[in-house]
Amino acid sequence: MQFNYMIVFTFCCYNNFFNFAVDASDAGQGTLDFSVGPPGKTIPHDIKNIGTQVFLVEFTPIEPVDHEVSIQFNEMHINGKN
Repeated sequence: MQFNYMIVFTFCCYNNFFNFAVDASDAGQGTLDFSVGPPGKTIPHDIKNIGTQVFLVEFTPIEPVDHEVSIQFNEMHINGKN
């Protein structure tokens, strides 16, 4: 299974809109699950399908700290690169 995502930092800081794309087109059939937030928290986020198994995740950081992104495919954690 191949699964790629890249977090692209264009302009991201506390209280500013942020997004990243996830390309799951080579992963096959399955269920994606996302969580985003500062350590130990999950914040609201939107997921938009922008192509065949390509998704845009959008959120606004709620604290001036690093936020973590967790992605699971069929309940398996996916490691990414940024």
